[in-house]
Amino acid sequence: MSLRKYLSLLLFLAIPLLGLPQLSLAREGQIGVTELKHWSTPDYTRVAITLEKEAKFEYHKLPNRLYIDISGGHLRPGIKDFPVGDGLLKSVRVAQFSAATVRVVLDLDSIKDYKVFTFSDPFRIIVDVKGQRREEISAVKEVIETAKPEPKAAEPSKPKPEVVKEKPATTFKPGRIRRIVVDPGHGGHDPGAMSVSGTREKDVVLAIGLKLAQKIREELGIEVVMTRSTDVFLELQERTALANKVGADLFVSIHANASLNRGASGVETYYLNLAKTEKVAQLAAKENGTSIEKVSVLQAVLFDLMANYKLNDSAHLADFVQKAVYKRAKAEYPGLKNLGVKQGPFYVLVGATMPSILVETAFVTNEKDEQKLKDGTYQEATAEGVMQGIKAYISSLK
Repeated sequence: MSLRKYLSLLLFLAIPLLGLPQLSLAREGQIGVTELKHWSTPDYTRVAITLEKEAKFEYHKLPNRLYIDISGGHLRPGIKDFPVGDGLLKSVRVAQFSAATVRVVLDLDSIKDYKVFTFSDPFRIIVDVKGQRREEISAVKEVIETAKPEPKAAEPSKPKPEVVKEKPATTFKPGRIRRIVVDPGHGGHDPGAMSVSGTREKDVVLAIGLKLAQKIREELGIEVVMTRSTDVFLELQERTALANKVGADLFVSIHANASLNRGASGVETYYLNLAKTEKVAQLAAKENGTSIEKVSVLQAVLFDLMANYKLNDSAHLADFVQKAVYKRAKAEYPGLKNLGVKQGPFYVLVGATMPSILVETAFVTNEKDEQKLKDGTYQEATAEGVMQGIKAYISSLK
């Protein structure tokens, strides 16, 4: 027996004698389970299990519980059980089931259906437990409830979702559209796409998102909730979970495009569906923070994930927004290209229960487009176009 193994065994045996809690000693090659989170929304509860890297797992449904076994898993210190009690889940429990298996148990209350899928970078196992819509959850309630160890390094604290209070418009009547979530992509340690000169996607889309929120409030008289209003990071699954939780009627995610082809330029708008071309799959991989191979895996389960997704409504919203953005921005920038409406498997749109779109405002990797994105006039025109597209879509519902 090697000295290292001998000392490890000695420590393992000595801990109970010392009256200390027995530690779970990680072995070489084991994959750490680093975080557990859950979100309760009016229509479903989402549980996210974050791992150090991709791992094999199995899940099984019993009458009153659903459990996930993670092969080669090891629990990090601080990961522990937590109550939920939202009418769908009673609690989430986690344990080192065996030396090489972590088991996560969801104690069920009342559910109709569930889906299990994965996100990448970092690798996360996502469980959506669905049921009847319960009472509306207030937009100002805390969005994320977590059970995780203390972070190693301080990162800007996440503010509560910014709620822009409704201000009645003088002429426009929003009808049944009462609340819109505006989602500036990326943020914090995730810069998104970057130009050669250092322009960061996260900065320009935040500027556009803030202008858009103000226009929706002032010109449409509709309440706005922003996923972020400062330079902070939110994981992709947090964004639509927030939109569902606050009972949003529309979800609009703002991004800047990127391509290996420096000549690629223009504006385009997406809604959730299968990628039709290799270029769309590459863009989805970029926005998802993952690989083309992982996008293919997502597409294999996308039909199930879109069971409650408002596909036609999202397509119509995308069409109205794309036309309005192009018309408004082209008035200031005649050379702007209209790349149209497209479909793609974007993580940020997965799980939304309202019409939802992703607007690629221009290519940060194109020199001329980059200058537009940094220009306040283009940011204003883009925000105005998105707002006008939303207005046209709402008018079409009457």
